[in-house]
Amino acid sequence: MAQEQQARLQRLFLLLLLALTSATASSAIVEESEPMARARQVRQRRERAIERMTATPRTAQLCCDNQGVPLRGAKSPLILAVRSHLILTLPQCDASNLPKVSVQIGDSEPLPAVWQKTSNIPRLEVTLPETVQSGALVVTEAGKALWQRFVYITYALPLTPQVPAWRGVLDDACCWAKGARTPKEIVANLTHGLFTSGRFVYPVSDPTKNAIFVRRNTFALTAFLSQEGPHKGNCVDISDYLVICAAALGVPLQLVQLTDSQNRTLVTNPICPIGWDASDPESYRSMRYTMHQVAYLPEANRLFDACFFLPRPGSSTRNPVPTFSWDAAQIQNYWQSKDTTLGFVSRPFESTPLALISSKVPRVE
Repeated sequence: MAQEQQARLQRLFLLLLLALTSATASSAIVEESEPMARARQVRQRRERAIERMTATPRTAQLCCDNQGVPLRGAKSPLILAVRSHLILTLPQCDASNLPKVSVQIGDSEPLPAVWQKTSNIPRLEVTLPETVQSGALVVTEAGKALWQRFVYITYALPLTPQVPAWRGVLDDACCWAKGARTPKEIVANLTHGLFTSGRFVYPVSDPTKNAIFVRRNTFALTAFLSQEGPHKGNCVDISDYLVICAAALGVPLQLVQLTDSQNRTLVTNPICPIGWDASDPESYRSMRYTMHQVAYLPEANRLFDACFFLPRPGSSTRNPVPTFSWDAAQIQNYWQSKDTTLGFVSRPFESTPLALISSKVPRVE
């Protein structure tokens, strides 16, 4: 009995000793980690302050990836409106001796930038350019980067269905509309850029084929952006994507469906469809339609068609993609001019177009 009691006391002593050792170690760990945590928090706050950006109201947005997931974080691309002012907080600069800095987007000319002296925190006010563009916005001092972020400069903040805008759409739209200043210029450049981009190829073997990417007024944007293309697509796919690109740049477009007023099947003049070489006479062919969809810019009262090069090379019409005013004479001239070899429709003769504006904005998924 005495031996068992002694063994029990030895086990209790060992357990107590182990508990005291663990407590001492834990205390040491806590004492060691608290200063490290404080230092880490200070470092993180400084990093966030360096990257922090504030802007005048309604001039900046974040964008999404190509699956519609918002991109967040200090390095996420920014969407900025033309002619707006960007306020950058740069705490790493000495407020008592503000440096001379240069602000550029890519290889463009330096942007106007002035230091604000309203507080002890250095803030730089940057005047953004007046044209659509994209690239790395960099603030440098004597060749050393103080602040850098990729930006998309759009006409205005994105509109539905691009709220927030998708990065792949912004890449296309800013590339095609680069340098444009007005909604009319922007949509004209988008129309030409889309036609020549290689994104789409028209299914000439079956021009009446149903839209490939559009179902129930929803454009399959994730699938579309997952590959470079060219993607097969008809006038519904193409005009929908034109509307989506314009929305990413803050320009509102509407969809318009053109049909024969007597609902007859239409035979076109020889036209070059998107995805084909417009300089090659062999690319021009006649096709049959019951309906053709284009985009409409209410602000400029103009229609834009990215589907076809009209008409043959060497004719009096040199516009690579049709754009025309929304009035009876202009639409009729586009549809079937007095010289019936120049208009969109060859037969039936004396066809009158019926234009129906869609009230729906395409959704994306």
